[in-house]
Amino acid sequence: MNFCDTPITELNGVGKTRAAQLQKLGINTAKDLVYLFPRAYEYRGDVKNVMDCSFDGPISLILTVGTTVRSARIKNRLTISKFRAFDESGSLEVVFFNSPYVKDVFHVGDVFRFYGKVSVSKRLLQLQNPKYEPYFESAPPADIVPIYPLTAGLSGKLISKLLTSVLDGVTSSISDYLPEQIRIKYSLPSLSYALKNVHFPKDEKSLSSALRRMAFDEMFLFGLGISRSSQYKSRGVGIKFSPCSMKPITELLPYELTSDQKKAVNDIYKDTVHGGADGNVSPMARILVGDVGSGKTICAVMAMYLCVKSGYQAALMVPTEILARQHFADVSAIFEKLGLKVELLVGATAKREKTRIYKGLASGEISAVIGTHALISEAVEFDNLGLVITDEQHRFGAAQRSKLKEKSKNAHLLVMSATPIPRTLALTMYGDLDVSRIVEIPKGRMRVDTYVVDESYRNRIYAFIKNQVALGGQCYIVCPAIEKADDESAGIEPGSISSPLAKRFDNLKNVVEYTDEIRNALPEISIETLHGGMKADIKDEIMKRFASGEVKVL
Repeated sequence: MNFCDTPITELNGVGKTRAAQLQKLGINTAKDLVYLFPRAYEYRGDVKNVMDCSFDGPISLILTVGTTVRSARIKNRLTISKFRAFDESGSLEVVFFNSPYVKDVFHVGDVFRFYGKVSVSKRLLQLQNPKYEPYFESAPPADIVPIYPLTAGLSGKLISKLLTSVLDGVTSSISDYLPEQIRIKYSLPSLSYALKNVHFPKDEKSLSSALRRMAFDEMFLFGLGISRSSQYKSRGVGIKFSPCSMKPITELLPYELTSDQKKAVNDIYKDTVHGGADGNVSPMARILVGDVGSGKTICAVMAMYLCVKSGYQAALMVPTEILARQHFADVSAIFEKLGLKVELLVGATAKREKTRIYKGLASGEISAVIGTHALISEAVEFDNLGLVITDEQHRFGAAQRSKLKEKSKNAHLLVMSATPIPRTLALTMYGDLDVSRIVEIPKGRMRVDTYVVDESYRNRIYAFIKNQVALGGQCYIVCPAIEKADDESAGIEPGSISSPLAKRFDNLKNVVEYTDEIRNALPEISIETLHGGMKADIKDEIMKRFASGEVKVL
């Protein structure tokens, strides 16, 4: 048996209970253990003196235990254990909560390397609940310490101990599938070296090299799998659209399409009308990637026009009602001039109107529809769906886009995304999709600039908004939540304030509170709130006021 396949139950120190804990992490064999990579690393090699320590983050200190550990029980059954420790520059108090066992760990005269955050309590320096390890000058602990994903009952020290016992055996049993010339070309270490230094890095350079190799392997193998699956996957027979001139649409436009837009439309036309070399058409599966304002929507309108003129139905699904209404306004303005009708179907659509649209789609009377997730409800049936378009692909799961596609197995699929995905990454993420990119910005449109800033820029952002409004501009702000989630709505048990989920929900910027915050910061500016929980007529009224320029910040 290959050493890699050694069951974890055969490793020293692993019984039934420990094996069950490891299996929760997906570890069943020695190889599985080696491929449990750290989720993070702590650099503990930069050791500070007590008098030179900072208070803005965790630091390393090499300290000698100066007093015996004193433990006491305080309120709420909390146990607190304290002792003093020192180096040549000074001393501080080390404190542990609910860890009475530390009295058997720390003895006067012992030297440890501590890693934690120093604070001041009652004018005394204090180190609370630090991580620690014995320190011997002849064999100092590693500077870089891996932090592993764990489960109840397991510790990082145990994982490291088990890895020490199996790492050499596993790495000597694994053959490196990357040819040497490839490793040389991309400056990649051997697989054996990478696996050893991912877990026990000699230094930062060794760790960086090892992580680079493992990242390469992950992307390479995933891309290889996508490539091979694409080779053996047949998309089947698709709907062949009729040849159709796009002049009726381009003549309505006050601008000329860019070369990238023309190429994207030609890609769609070739997929749906011409097909392959044999003249057969397979269901199109294409992603259209381009920045906000690059002109993806008009390409989608042309694809819908081509579909409808060929006698089939087209559906455009977007993640939010506001975006659906925006697309509906854009598409209907063009389609109505061409004598074509498009309908809007969202969750807020009145029941009587929904019934009418359902009947029209089922009978084929309605040839184009724009909507939200409402389009994938069981009540929606199409007579002859020929084209499915999804906007902001990353907001839909693969299952959701497939659910709409299943309304017609042979329908063509066009996905649009404004997320700036590099071509190579797009090919990997969307291996089942052909890629069209719009890079060139239409004439008259300004290029979109993107900046990432943190909370320290808050006042500068307010000043920027104020300046833009003074110059006649407008601003819209997107928040991830409507209101602050209470424990129940967030799926958190009442009183569980330490829950990571609770902290995650508490930190979300929500529309209701943030609107008040920015109104207080910019009282002279007209600011309005808009979110999906509002009634449709109120949303429409606010959008009209924003479009007219009456509302400056939305």
